[in-house]
Amino acid sequence: MDYKTKKYDETNQGRLFKNTDGWTITHQGKINFDGNEHRIIGVARLNKDNQPITELYHAIGTLKEKQKTKQDAPDAGGVVNVIKHLDSKFISAWKKESEGGNKYINLALNSFDNKKPEDESRISHEEEDDLRELSEIKTALDID
Repeated sequence: MDYKTKKYDETNQGRLFKNTDGWTITHQGKINFDGNEHRIIGVARLNKDNQPITELYHAIGTLKEKQKTKQDAPDAGGVVNVIKHLDSKFISAWKKESEGGNKYINLALNSFDNKKPEDESRISHEEEDDLRELSEIKTALDID
């Protein structure tokens, strides 16, 4: 059996590789989900249609290098917060500038069933595609 066909139990495991995709961290900040504050970053990349997007990432933990005391000891350790995807929300973004001239992006979250503000009453075709893709992912993962 070659390595491509062999099945492995990868429960509670993962891998990190050097980024060779040319992604760029463009923004960092915090967002409040239902009263809980979370660190996020925005990464500029191209989507499957080769259009520029900013993908949002939620910090789940940290790794800190450790001095090895044994050959098989880990090189780094840390804490990871277990994330349960219980809900999905619609996100809106506005480009803003502070009185001091600092540019930033203001974010707002809404439930999909909540009415959008008047200036957001219609969603774009790309957002409709995103909602359709999210629905397919939730179905595949058996998430209500």
